[in-house]
Amino acid sequence: MAGFSREELAAFSKWLTEFVDATQIVFVVRDPVDWAVSVAQQHLKTRGDVERLLNEPEAPRWSNIIRRFAEVFGRGAITVLEYERLAAVRERFAARFALAAGLSPSVAALLQGGSDAVNESLSMEAALLLGRYNARVPETEGGRRNPARSGIEPKAFAGLRGEKFDLPQAARLQAYAQSRDDVAFLAREFGITRYSYSISDIPPSRFTEEVSPAFLDALADRLVGLQGQAIANRLLADAERMRNRGNEAGAAAVLRNAAAQFPTDQRVMRALAAGKGGKGRRVG
Repeated sequence: MAGFSREELAAFSKWLTEFVDATQIVFVVRDPVDWAVSVAQQHLKTRGDVERLLNEPEAPRWSNIIRRFAEVFGRGAITVLEYERLAAVRERFAARFALAAGLSPSVAALLQGGSDAVNESLSMEAALLLGRYNARVPETEGGRRNPARSGIEPKAFAGLRGEKFDLPQAARLQAYAQSRDDVAFLAREFGITRYSYSISDIPPSRFTEEVSPAFLDALADRLVGLQGQAIANRLLADAERMRNRGNEAGAAAVLRNAAAQFPTDQRVMRALAAGKGGKGRRVG
């Protein structure tokens, strides 16, 4: 919704009045340098213009966005929260947001994250590799989904260990410089001064294109796993074709082979159980 035009927001506001008496708009802002780093990493999941993403950081445009909402909903309806306060304990981010937005503690309790919460950020190496893959095999082609893409490409890179993603120092300094007007706006309008620090306080960049041993190990493990999935898929497809042709013995032999190679694969286990039950279910 941050990209809605004033006209779109006005239409949305009019629609809301049919259901509610009051509307509260809650923004969460983040250190503009860290935000630019996060945006670049997110874009590398789907785009292939790697050099541009690394060297042309996005500006936050907080003042334009917030003013547009204030014009439609009124200044009193606007609340601005600091990401760093909410994220002090990552698993409690949603709960802290709910409380800060004025929702009841019972709602906050429902939104409490668990210890098994997963950070979906990409490592430095994974982000740069995925961006380069996107450059070679774009997600879309002629405005449509690229038939050369399976849709699981981002998952192949998610969770790969490596260095923490960052932008080069020149881009970090640029992100700082182009955010000063917005930072001053937050301080003036909402009393948020966390981001009003000096340029000399910007930590040095951790950006590197050197491949860490941890990433190489993780990538090797991932490729082995993907290769295993491909082989298991082929064996399951072979068993299904044999069963469809009436060759139950051949199908059972293939499934036993698959179970021996991939004893923990849930699809193989289900297919084997279905074959033993004599139900001849389709697998996949």
